[in-house]
Amino acid sequence: MTNAPGLDADRVKLASRTQWDACAKGWNDSSPVIRAWLEEPTRAMLEMAGIAHGARVLDAAAGSGDQTLDIAQRVGPDGHVLATDLSPVMLALAKENAGRAGFSNVETVVDPLR
Repeated sequence: MTNAPGLDADRVKLASRTQWDACAKGWNDSSPVIRAWLEEPTRAMLEMAGIAHGARVLDAAAGSGDQTLDIAQRVGPDGHVLATDLSPVMLALAKENAGRAGFSNVETVVDPLR
């Protein structure tokens, strides 16, 4: 797929990263509300995807890790979750949240801009 005329994809990605980095703390602080809001669709999504004990799961656009925690719970200690996101600040929070929840089966990797 090519870029739309006049659209600099790298610039758009950098702007998006900058915006998510700036709002990461507020997003994470709102996590209880966001998790409650997304609880039912998240459960349905994970059931439809067949996420079960021992699975290895890629959580793309993981943000601060709300669904990452649900996935880590489902896959258990024998499973693994690779959480990726464009924002390193969001992923740092995801890693902290996973550790605080006692999950050692979560790894975080920042998506490169290119």
